Amino acid sequence: MAFAHRPELEFLCTKGWHRALAALFDITCVNLAWQTTVALRTTLNPVMMHHISRTQLLTHVPPVSALILVWAVVAISLRLYRAERHPNAGGRLRRVLNATALLSTLLIAYGFFARQVGTNDVSRSFVLMFAPVSLLLLLASNYAVLIASVAIGRRFRFEERVAVAGVGPHAERLALTVNGGVTRVVGFILPKAAGAESLSYGAPILGTTATVAEVINRAKLDRIFVANGSLSQEELKACTRTARRMGVVTAHALAGLMDEEFEEASLHVKNGVAIVELYPRTFLARQHVIKRGLDILLSGTVLIFLLPVFAALALLVKLSSKGPVFYVSDRVGRGGRHFRFYKFRTMYTGADALREMSGVNESDGHLFKIRHDPRITPIGRFMRRFSMDELPQLFNVFLGSMSLVGPRPLPARDLDMDGASREFGGWARERTEALPGITCLWQIRGRSDLPFSKMVELDLEYVRNWSLGMDLEILLETPLAVLSGRGAY
Repeated sequence: MAFAHRPELEFLCTKGWHRALAALFDITCVNLAWQTTVALRTTLNPVMMHHISRTQLLTHVPPVSALILVWAVVAISLRLYRAERHPNAGGRLRRVLNATALLSTLLIAYGFFARQVGTNDVSRSFVLMFAPVSLLLLLASNYAVLIASVAIGRRFRFEERVAVAGVGPHAERLALTVNGGVTRVVGFILPKAAGAESLSYGAPILGTTATVAEVINRAKLDRIFVANGSLSQEELKACTRTARRMGVVTAHALAGLMDEEFEEASLHVKNGVAIVELYPRTFLARQHVIKRGLDILLSGTVLIFLLPVFAALALLVKLSSKGPVFYVSDRVGRGGRHFRFYKFRTMYTGADALREMSGVNESDGHLFKIRHDPRITPIGRFMRRFSMDELPQLFNVFLGSMSLVGPRPLPARDLDMDGASREFGGWARERTEALPGITCLWQIRGRSDLPFSKMVELDLEYVRNWSLGMDLEILLETPLAVLSGRGAY
């Protein structure tokens, strides 16, 4: 259960109860931060310059009700609880950081000017401690509310009810494409000129564009997908106008426009006309330099801090089964070049030779995955669940053969000698334009539970839309995806 379950969150984050739950969690965390800071300040009396009891301290700190009120004003002014059609971890966390920083700044300013306006002197140690404590708790609240929302959505089977407006192969293909997860296609809305002809896709005909309002109420629709070219301009405008009035989202599918030669799309509205521009993706040298600099800085820092963890995991691997501590294999890197890939060994020695005897492959394409693989050691299973076996890849990142974020490197033996794929040529060629990474889009959106076709789609999405901002979002979402353990085997 992670933030990366984007289809669920794109739907749930538009709901009022989700925003109310987020506000409740945050208010609780502000209260808890106040209580924690008071307890921390009194606990640190032996090392502080001034010894102060809890009773004395309470006369020199702002009341918790005032902090909650200030937080509410700050959160509303920064639109922290706005409805999000396309939620992302990076954007949400930036708003939480901004709100917390503003709250802390106001508190520091209050503490500085309190004496000047004749009120009680405010404990400066409380003010300085409250800032990091509230930040940590509010960041934790940000993750907790997403976990809670997904759990509630699954428990009560919340789903986005969708209708496809249109008829013919394009409409049927669109219905098959969007149906799945929390999105359920409940039927079709036909053009007025179309008869009640049967469709090969097994969803009923709900009505026509002349009865959109009735269809929305009867079918309890949340969204209407309009198939490209299926409706006349008059029908399209009338359908959109009615949906907008009733609070229903209309989505216009532009299927058929995208092509391998046009890897990025940009939407502009000019004089009331929506224009989609398609153009090749260009990569700036300075972006690569910044990305590489961040890789070196972050991987080097994490390696220093995790050395004790590396030592402990190495000892566990060595004691749990015979064989080397590290598993080393050839992987396909940037440009199709092979490189040496490192991870902690999680399988019994000789597992590669027993691959075909280990069971039936539960994945497809260029992946070999078995949910209950008998070759995995007990400690290896635990390490895989929380991706601890991947930590040695930080050395690959530091040395430059990998990046922190990028398409996951596939075993060289599963692809052609030149790193290409005869079956998935375009995908294999495009994914090697970027350095392979420790984490990627499909790592945070389901990991091994995803079919290979979805992994291909997400790899291409990353390469075609790569930016430093996207890398930051993936890095922020990865810890929660790892802790959830979903799709890790």
